[in-house]
Amino acid sequence: MRRTVQYLLIAALGLLPGSALAQMKIGFINSDQLKEQLPEIKAAQQQLELLQQQRTQEGEARQAKLAQMEENYRKQEMLLSEARKAEMQAEYEAEVQRLQEFGQATQEELMKKNFDLHNPIFERINAAIKAIAEEERYDFVLDAGSAGGAVVFAADQYDLTDKLLQKLQESPPQAAPAGGGN
Repeated sequence: MRRTVQYLLIAALGLLPGSALAQMKIGFINSDQLKEQLPEIKAAQQQLELLQQQRTQEGEARQAKLAQMEENYRKQEMLLSEARKAEMQAEYEAEVQRLQEFGQATQEELMKKNFDLHNPIFERINAAIKAIAEEERYDFVLDAGSAGGAVVFAADQYDLTDKLLQKLQESPPQAAPAGGGN
């Protein structure tokens, strides 16, 4: 998606007459530098890392419990009745299931915590970018620090989304050829 936006921006800039391009004001930010220097981001990342460490330790303890259950079973296997073997096997499988559920729940918890911690910060950053762009009359603000680069602000006058949607509605997609093509 970012690459598409970049290509569209470059294409749009290439279509502008030289005088319009000369009047256009473009700025950039470096999000990598923001991540390194903004205390709120550092604090959020530390909270997230602490939670991840806690969940990792808890997961390791659960894995150790499983290993202990397996070792106990192997030591006692010859002495156990078939009913007790089946019972221990069922307990082991239930514990494996709980460990898998814990892993999934942990991933979901970490993703939610990441969003909860970072979203207010990103909203504040975006509001500040927009304020600077509007105060200083930037047409575009780019992010030079992100992996693919991105437009983080664009003046509404350059938004071609409505025109693109209208053009796409004027010429509906053609039906795919029968047979699938593989």
